[in-house]
Amino acid sequence: MHGLTWNVIGTQYCVQVNDIKGVCNYNKVIKAMHGWHIMAEGQHKKKKLVVFTRDFQSRDEWILWGKALEEFKLNAINSKDKILKYPKMGKQDKKSKTKKN
Repeated sequence: MHGLTWNVIGTQYCVQVNDIKGVCNYNKVIKAMHGWHIMAEGQHKKKKLVVFTRDFQSRDEWILWGKALEEFKLNAINSKDKILKYPKMGKQDKKSKTKKN
């Protein structure tokens, strides 16, 4: 399960959550996205996709929300569908700690 987020216009943002498997994960996403409006839903081979929209007061408020999200990985994209390296949002991959000899 992972998500993409982008700026629609002004301070309105969208989040698209992909590859939601099962009812429990779907409910987890809905709970995590409280305060957001569902704009679209779809399903393909038992995996759901949900698109949410919400207005924020500023870009900084949106970034703070995204950094606090812990339920799934979230990547910000620009208008050309390119994933942005900053800001890092959502659940981050844990880097493995290996010893070097």
